[in-house]
Amino acid sequence: MRYRVFKRTNDDWYGTFILDGKCKLVEVVFSQTGPNPPINGEWIVYATGNDDYSIKKIFDSESEAWLAFTTILGWEFVDQQELLDIGFIYD
Repeated sequence: MRYRVFKRTNDDWYGTFILDGKCKLVEVVFSQTGPNPPINGEWIVYATGNDDYSIKKIFDSESEAWLAFTTILGWEFVDQQELLDIGFIYD
């Protein structure tokens, strides 16, 4: 299972998605980290620009990861410091 959403950002993600030449976007992703995470216990939420620069957090349970993902979706802007403040790390 994988969900991807584009959200507005104020930051430079070292390759930020640009909409209409002015609106900066970052991709936020909820995903499994392996073929069978319910057994392996790894789910990931990460935000990324349009290259390999990202900030991530790995979770032991799907429900914790989903809560983090949906919380981020509620933000008006997804900025790096806010992600770091809730325990995300640079990848």
